[in-house]
Amino acid sequence: MAERPSTRALIEEKVRLVIWTGAHMDLDALDYLSSEIFPKAQFRGSYGSTSVLSGTVQRPDPEGAGDVVFDSYAPYVIYRVVDPATGRPVDFGEEGAVVMNYLTRYGLVPNSLERDLATRVPSPTGAGDSLRNIHPVAEMDGQKMIEGVY
Repeated sequence: MAERPSTRALIEEKVRLVIWTGAHMDLDALDYLSSEIFPKAQFRGSYGSTSVLSGTVQRPDPEGAGDVVFDSYAPYVIYRVVDPATGRPVDFGEEGAVVMNYLTRYGLVPNSLERDLATRVPSPTGAGDSLRNIHPVAEMDGQKMIEGVY
C-alpha cells in the first residue's frame, strides 16, 4: 500500500490508527512504518489466539526499552511463558514458549501451546505473565515453520 502514491496519500490523509496483528513485526519495522511511512498514524499492536477466542492490546514497555508488551485479559485469558522441553516457567526476562489458558462461563481451553516464543514479563495483575518480543517458532519437530500458515 505504501508503494502506490495515491494509496499512500489516502492513508496519510484518512487513517489515524493502524492496528497490526496476526503476524510478527520487529521493532525496526514498526519504527520505520510509524515514523517514516505513516507518521500521522498511531500504531497499536494486538496479540491473541483463535484457539482461546481472545486477543489483547499492547502497552508501553515497563522497562522503557521501547519494546511492545502484551498483557492478558486476566482472569479470563492468562498467558504463561514456559520452557518448551519441560513445561516449567522460565525466569522473568527469559524467552520461552507461549501457553494460553481461557476460562469463562462459555468455555474452557487449558494449556494451549502456541507457535510463538516470547520473553516473560511480570503481569501488572499478578495473574500469569505478560509477553515481550513475541515471534514465531522457527522450527517445530524438525520442520521449518512458515509464519501465518496454519
